[in-house]
Amino acid sequence: MKQNLLLLCLLCSAPLHSEVLWQDFRVSYLTGNHYRLGDNKRDIYTFEHAAATSWGDSFFFLDHIRPDSGDVANYAEWAPRWSFSKLGLAEAKWGLISDVTFATTVEMSSQTTHLLYGVGFNLDIAQFRYFQVNLYRRNNEKRSDNWQTTVTWGLPFALGDQEFLYDGFLDWASATEDHNAN
Repeated sequence: MKQNLLLLCLLCSAPLHSEVLWQDFRVSYLTGNHYRLGDNKRDIYTFEHAAATSWGDSFFFLDHIRPDSGDVANYAEWAPRWSFSKLGLAEAKWGLISDVTFATTVEMSSQTTHLLYGVGFNLDIAQFRYFQVNLYRRNNEKRSDNWQTTVTWGLPFALGDQEFLYDGFLDWASATEDHNAN
C-alpha cells in the first residue's frame, strides 16, 4: 500500500506540461563536534531545491552525512504540494488564506520511509514572503501512524544596504503508544 502511494505521488508530481514559475538551488556544508547523538564529529553536505510551478510547489533536500567513523548516511525529504486554485479545483482565498493545497511529503533514509499526506494552507501575512501551514497524516514504516503539523516561513529583512531572508520550518508530530510527541 505504501509503495503504491509513493508511486502515485511520484507520477502525479511530474505533469508533462508544467511551467516552472521560479526555482532555487542551494548547497550547504556543515562541520561540527560534540554531537549528542551518533558520532561526536561529522560533516554534512546538504543539497536543496525549491520551485513554484503551474500545478503547485515542491521542496526537496538531501543530507549527505559523513561521520568520522566512516559510516556514510543519506537522509532526504521531498514535499510536493498541489494547488487547488492553480489546478482549477477551487478558488481558495478566505481571509488570510491565499491558497489551499493537497500536501505530501516523503521522508527517506536507508533505515525507513515515511509517507505524509494532508492539506496545506498558504497564508498572506504582512512582511512575510511566504508563510505555510501543512496538516498531515503520517504513515510510518516502523512505528504507529500519527499526525504532523509543519509550518514554513520566509521573512525578508535588510541591514544597511544588504538584504537577507530569515527562512525556516517547525515540525510537530503527535504521540502514539510507541513514540513520544516531538
